[in-house]
Amino acid sequence: WRPSSALARGGGNEMPAEPWLRFRGECPGWLIEKPGIWNIILEYAGCGIESAMEFYSGIGGMAAALESSKARFSICRAYDINIHANSVYKHNFGMQPCTSSIEHLRVSDLDRKACVWLMSPPCQPFTRAGNQKDLEDNRTKSFVHLLDLLGQMRTPPDYILLENVKGFDVSNMRKLMLSRLESCGFHCAEFMLQPTQFGVPNTRLRYYLLARRTKPFPPSKDGEPFYTAIPSIHTHSSRDDKQHSRDVDRVVPSLKEYFGTDYEYKQDELKSFMVPKRVLERCKGYRFHVAAPWSKNTTCFTKAYGSKHVKGTGSVVSIDEWRGGVDEMTASDSSVAEFRVVESGEPLRFFTPREALRLHGFPRGFRFPPELTHRQAWACIGNSLNVVVVSELLKCLLSA
Repeated sequence: WRPSSALARGGGNEMPAEPWLRFRGECPGWLIEKPGIWNIILEYAGCGIESAMEFYSGIGGMAAALESSKARFSICRAYDINIHANSVYKHNFGMQPCTSSIEHLRVSDLDRKACVWLMSPPCQPFTRAGNQKDLEDNRTKSFVHLLDLLGQMRTPPDYILLENVKGFDVSNMRKLMLSRLESCGFHCAEFMLQPTQFGVPNTRLRYYLLARRTKPFPPSKDGEPFYTAIPSIHTHSSRDDKQHSRDVDRVVPSLKEYFGTDYEYKQDELKSFMVPKRVLERCKGYRFHVAAPWSKNTTCFTKAYGSKHVKGTGSVVSIDEWRGGVDEMTASDSSVAEFRVVESGEPLRFFTPREALRLHGFPRGFRFPPELTHRQAWACIGNSLNVVVVSELLKCLLSA
C-alpha cells in the first residue's frame, strides 16, 4: 500500500512535510539511525516518501544520485551479483543488495513494490571494445526479462531511469526497450550527456533514458531523437563544437579547484598509487592523458584502471606538474600537452580511488570498506556512473 501514491493520483492533498521534519528532530537518536523504521513512519503518514528499486546497483551510484536529487523516494531493494560492489553499497547505505539473478525474478517479486526503477544494465554487449553482439549476447537476457515482467505487471512503476554506454543508442536492445515501454504507456526521453556539461572535469559520454507514465516530455530541439541538454536545466551544450568548448571552459573548474585542499597527499601516501616503471617501459611511445592541477578534463575511467592494462583506461597524474614543476602560465598556453608521450623516468601516479569517486560525482562522505584493495575499488568505480548527471536527470524525471 502506498498512501502517498494514492494522494498524488487524486486521492486528496498531500500532507506537508514540515510537521514531520519537526517530529523527526524530537525523535531519539536510535530511531533516526534506523532508516527502515523511519521510512515506514513517513510512508504511513503519507508524507510522500515512496519506494524505488535499483537494478544492477553496483556501488550505489543511482542511490547516491537519488539522495542528491532530494527526491522523496528511498531505495527499498537493490540487485547486484558483484560481491565487492555489494560490500561498498552496504558500507554506505546500510542495505545488502540481493544477489539473486534478475533473470529468476517473478512478477510477484516486483508488482506493487516500487514506483521508481533505476538501472544500469551490463554494457559489454554494446561497447566499442567488446564484440557488440547486442541481443545475441547472454548478458542482455536479464534486462529483456525485466522488460517482459514489466508488461505483465498490474501496477508497473511510474518512473524509470536507465544509463548505458554510447553504442546502446544504436542497438537492437534499445529498439526492443522503447517498443516495450511504449506498449506499457510510458513517455520516453533519451539523452547523450557528458559530466563536463555539469561542471565535473571528466569525460564520460553516456546514453540515458527517462521514462514515465505521468506526463510527456517536451520535444527536443529540431525533433532530434536525443537530448543533448536536460530540459529547463542549464547545461552548456551546443551544436557548434568551438562554442561548446568555450562554454565548458567557463563552467568546468580545474582539478585543483575541484578537489580543493581535502585531496592533498603527502609523498609517502602516494607510493602505492605510482605507475610501475615496467608498465611505462612496455608502453613506450604511447600518448598518455596526463592530468595536472590546471587540467579541466580527465578521460573516462574503466574497470581496468590501476592494472597493468593502462592504455585507454583513464588519465594519470604527473607528480612533477602537481608539485609545481611546470609553470601554470606556460601550461595554459598549451605548450604542455595533456595527451603526450611520457619521458623516461617521469614519475606518474594513478588517481586515488577517493579522487576517482569525486570525478564520478560521489559525495565527499562516500567511502570504501577498509578490506577492499585499491584495485578492487578502481574496478568498482569503472563500472559505475556519474552521480551528478543522474541526479539532475532524476529532477527532470520526477518533476511530473
